Amino acid sequence: MHLRLRLFASFADLAGSRELELELGEGARLSALQAALGEEFPELGAATAGAVWAVDRRLVQGDPPLRDGAEIAVMPPFSGG
Repeated sequence: MHLRLRLFASFADLAGSRELELELGEGARLSALQAALGEEFPELGAATAGAVWAVDRRLVQGDPPLRDGAEIAVMPPFSGG
C-alpha cells in the first residue's frame, strides 16, 4: 500500500524532508510504519517513540491498521492549555 507521511518540527529535520512517500504491505499497521522509518532513518525511528500520530487528520493511539492512500502525520509530543 502507498502512504504519504508528513513530518513536523524536529522529525522533518531528522528525515531531511517534510514529506515522505512509503510503500508497505497490505494490512500494515502503524507499528510497521514506525519500523520502516527506523530502518531508513535510525535517529527518526528512535525519536518517534513518544510521538503524536494522526491518520487522515485524526489523532490515533495504539497500533491502528492503515489503508492504501492514507496520509500519516507524525509530530513531537505537545500539550495544550
